Amino acid sequence: MRSEESNGAATGTPEGIEQIDRQVIQLFALVGDGIAGATHALLAGDREAARGLVARDEEVDALYRQIERLVQDELASTAVGSGRLRYLIALLGVLPELERSGDLAEHVARRAVRGIAVEMSARARGLIERMGEVACTMWRMTAESSTTSTSAVVVSRLMPAGAAGRVASRRARRARSDRGRGGGPREA
Repeated sequence: MRSEESNGAATGTPEGIEQIDRQVIQLFALVGDGIAGATHALLAGDREAARGLVARDEEVDALYRQIERLVQDELASTAVGSGRLRYLIALLGVLPELERSGDLAEHVARRAVRGIAVEMSARARGLIERMGEVACTMWRMTAESSTTSTSAVVVSRLMPAGAAGRVASRRARRARSDRGRGGGPREA
């Protein structure tokens, strides 16, 4: 059985799964970068970056729908083995949550566009920063555990450098700044 609906990928083939894997990796990277970028834009008051992240949500939504169609095509194939079946069903469970996290990044970016960072207390800023770190870590770990073994290597290389890296470097700069002023570590 062959389906040409979703980018011409043949269903029930290793190529179909590989195409899904590539797109899932891309979606994880977009969402992880979106969360980190939105958190940074909000805390730094970077309205221009926030506008770009809001616009990018459409790309996340479109990719989500495309992956969902590919997974459904694979599931409809008579050639899907039990291992692939479990993987595809797991993806159908993870994909909506990933898309919702992309929406969360968009909502945070929309707040950044309004420039509310100057109104936030230090405690609120710390909590937002920590939530961004947790979300990035959560999606990186999910990406590593939910993709095939080949894809997990690519995901682990994409996510830390992009998504979690920016948040971690900002936290390190803040810690150095606090030490320079004689302050200890901040409470989150």
